[in-house]
Amino acid sequence: MSDKTPMYFYIKSAVYSDYAIVAGDKADNHVYFQKPDGRENAQWCFKDVGNGTYTICDKLHQRCLAAGESADNHLYHQSDTNRLMAKWEAAIKELDGLRGLALIDCFHHFTIASPIKNDGHVYHQDLNNDKLLQHPYQGDTPIHRECMIWELEPVAPVAEGLDIPNCYACFAGKTEVKVGTPVYGTPSEIFGAEQTVDNSSAISGTSTVELKDSLTISSTIEFSEAVSKSQAEDIAWNAGLALGLSGDTFKGKASGGYSHTTKQEKSFSQETSTSHTLSETREYSTKGDFNFGAHSAFRVRLAVTLRPVTVPFTVSITLPLAQGKTLSHTIQGTYKAQEFMKTDMKIE
Repeated sequence: MSDKTPMYFYIKSAVYSDYAIVAGDKADNHVYFQKPDGRENAQWCFKDVGNGTYTICDKLHQRCLAAGESADNHLYHQSDTNRLMAKWEAAIKELDGLRGLALIDCFHHFTIASPIKNDGHVYHQDLNNDKLLQHPYQGDTPIHRECMIWELEPVAPVAEGLDIPNCYACFAGKTEVKVGTPVYGTPSEIFGAEQTVDNSSAISGTSTVELKDSLTISSTIEFSEAVSKSQAEDIAWNAGLALGLSGDTFKGKASGGYSHTTKQEKSFSQETSTSHTLSETREYSTKGDFNFGAHSAFRVRLAVTLRPVTVPFTVSITLPLAQGKTLSHTIQGTYKAQEFMKTDMKIE
């Protein structure tokens, strides 16, 4: 347990900037969406409980935010902090153009959401659902994921001696990433989709071939010290440490035309670790017109060329303190991946 002084925050909505998460003036088990007005039941402390997660407790009642035993759309204010429903990950995300913290419970993996229409309530919602099921009289409203973004506003100036949660340091601090010289390995070629064509209906003519496929590959980001999943995610994306970092991707040609699309589904495995795994899916297609004589059977194959790349980097996080002071921290890291080089249509 830290011997430092707890640091308290107003948890403010990124949509309704004057409104925040507030416990009842009396400990009534409910959570409200109100203006904080300096009240201690609107001031929250993030207590680190390991694996990059927190319990979030108010200053007045010393009770914590908790989801329901079942995902019932509601958020509660309770004294039992040992359940997974009362443990939260504070993940840095950008949703619908707003960047901030998404508060995700460790049991249902749902997020805390402000109301779409300000009705004074706070909700517990599925980030991946296509609708936000808010208060009954609001009806089923098309999802507004920006309602799931929150900002932490310190109650008192940030100073040395305070127990500063990592989620706030990563969100509010200035992150500077210096990327070293990439080291490349030997390229290799793999084959994706293929199709056999037989021009049996024409002495000479045009055969149009279109191939579509996708490829998912993994990369790793290794840190010199253990970092949380959300911290690693924020460092990686802000640094541009993604596939294709150090070169042009998807170069390729096919006679008659060429096209591709990219679908990036980035997710980290593990919670707090020195090594995090990243996956990315690329969807690609080729289309070409070819002239052959009658009965000219040929096979068209989609070839993807990859090469391994290793990139060292240094992350410096600087958090401003009171009286113009700063608190700095440096993390070393290495990014290892297979980089897409080109996609070709091959005829055999």
